[in-house]
Amino acid sequence: MKKVNQQKGFTLIEIIAVIAIIAALAAIAIPVYRAYTVRSAATDIIVKHEELREMIYANATEETSSCSDLLSKITPDFLEDNYANLAVDFVAVKDGYSPVLRVCAEFDTHGKLGIEASKDAYNRFVDMKIASPTGSGEVLGESMVTYSVPLAVDDAYLCTDYRPQPASGKGCGSQTPAPPPAQPAPSSPPPAPRQAQPAPSPSSPPEPKPKLDNVTITEKPTKDNNPCPEGYVFVPDDDGKPFDGTPQTGNCKEASKYQKDPYAPVECYECAGPIEICERIFRKVTCEWPNNICVIILKNKDTGGRTVIRRCGNHDDAHDWYYFHSDSDRCQTFDSDNIYTLEFECTYACTDDECNKGLNPILTHRDSMWTPP
Repeated sequence: MKKVNQQKGFTLIEIIAVIAIIAALAAIAIPVYRAYTVRSAATDIIVKHEELREMIYANATEETSSCSDLLSKITPDFLEDNYANLAVDFVAVKDGYSPVLRVCAEFDTHGKLGIEASKDAYNRFVDMKIASPTGSGEVLGESMVTYSVPLAVDDAYLCTDYRPQPASGKGCGSQTPAPPPAQPAPSSPPPAPRQAQPAPSPSSPPEPKPKLDNVTITEKPTKDNNPCPEGYVFVPDDDGKPFDGTPQTGNCKEASKYQKDPYAPVECYECAGPIEICERIFRKVTCEWPNNICVIILKNKDTGGRTVIRRCGNHDDAHDWYYFHSDSDRCQTFDSDNIYTLEFECTYACTDDECNKGLNPILTHRDSMWTPP
């Protein structure tokens, strides 16, 4: 019996259908992957900015005079980035120089991904109100992107001794800041004719300026017995140590504008066991001055896990929240129902009873978040 040789394979219609399906999936997947890659690269730039700002705050004070001293704290490898050139420089402001992060991406060096990532980072800086949408000197073109982002809040942490030198890191060319604007000299009016001076009338002496530093207390302060001016709260040198009746020395520092009585106790939550279970297991406690601020510290891991600390806090915790975390987009929008595969930390400080029950009190107690007057 003669065997029939049968060939098996795909028909042309089947091949065309498979190609069409692959093309459709590619048309959806490639733009999504591209957007994810750009977003991830832009996040790297934003994280660098936040790390640099924390470094500036850690190594500078409001009395810092030498800009070179600040630059020397930043090593070139700290500014390495695959998608843009980063550099720390200074811009002239009214009373000195303020640190900025210069971002530069060129198409020939960083490719289209670097251009798009730098633009996306700039738009997110604007959304976070760190950069101004009407700033000066930014270039957002197709072949080059360059702009500067402030590293200090409200021109704080100025330096006054600037000696022209290359910026720390690789930028698009560091420009020497212009000197601080000089105050105009008052014009001399023509001398007035001499007139007889009336005899001085008796008047009350000027009121002395309120004392804010090196204040000593001998009894526990209250709202009605406040050793500090209105809007300020006494903070002992050993901030956080309960008052034990012995004289304590400290300073008057700003109180939260939402806190009706800066010395009143507050009901807060604290961990009822190890921090590994504090997200779910916690208890209510009464927090007495100077630890009468509710604090929650959130540490997210790049694996998607997180640890939570709930406790009573003091004035230092409030400053940590306001000056380092309050303008962070991640901390502002954190949602406990989501999983974040990025390593970051958020500290929150609020002044209402039970305001640190949720992981992000901004969403539930926005008006009680610690804010200086």
